[in-house]
Amino acid sequence: MTIQNAGFSAPLPRMQWLLELLHKKEVIGVHLSTGHPVQLWDAGGVVIVEMRALSVNDTVEMVHSITPDRSRKELMRDGRTCFEYELAEDLWIDVSISGVLGDFVITARDGSGVEL
Repeated sequence: MTIQNAGFSAPLPRMQWLLELLHKKEVIGVHLSTGHPVQLWDAGGVVIVEMRALSVNDTVEMVHSITPDRSRKELMRDGRTCFEYELAEDLWIDVSISGVLGDFVITARDGSGVEL
């Protein structure tokens, strides 16, 4: 399955748009991998976002755009991190990121810890 990238504000989808998809339970995970377009997981499998392949810099830029400094250091040191992200006013989600430079998996839970 392929979807149009409604999150484009530049050549890359905005992380806010990807997190909104997670929050709305339209997808269950996001995979950012060098050499591939953004891949989303839904109940039926992989969904490809129509866009160009990501570079290492793209993946890092996208992850860093939502990741607090402390969590960036933790991600680099441990290969994973979790943090709260304010998706909208008074709407916080728990974001988990795992991976290494150029290859990240992102999942989210609502503030009560329920997997989105």
